[in-house]
Amino acid sequence: MRRLFSLLLYFFLGLGVVVGLELLTTHYAVAQGSETIPPVLVGTALVFLIFFYIFFAFTMQTIATKLNIGNSWFAWIPLLNAWLWVKIAGRPDWWVILLFIPLVNLIISIIMLFDVPARLNKPSLLALLCLIPGFGIFIYLGILAFT
Repeated sequence: MRRLFSLLLYFFLGLGVVVGLELLTTHYAVAQGSETIPPVLVGTALVFLIFFYIFFAFTMQTIATKLNIGNSWFAWIPLLNAWLWVKIAGRPDWWVILLFIPLVNLIISIIMLFDVPARLNKPSLLALLCLIPGFGIFIYLGILAFT
């Protein structure tokens, strides 16, 4: 099972890196009118991409473990982590489908951001931390996972 998990983790990490770099390349080339990207920009983007992915997956797994939700390792697998977040929020499984409907997903995500702190016996207003540009979601997840 661990071997399968490791293979899936490396596959999805690699896939995420390739897709992220492709998006970065396309955006930069259009903006600069050039087909080349400075290697420093690619390296920096790659480091941030990996850091964000690891941070979000680790905090989600920690929160799921605190709530005694089985298969907390789903936090590391794209799409399965959406199901895990629905379970963490205490909502029915079919809410995962709502996360893939444009505009509806925004409303559902906001509702779940307020549900998670309540499940951890913390004030629901912690979700307002997500309004802080750039760092709000990190503070929110850090408080939920590590306090």
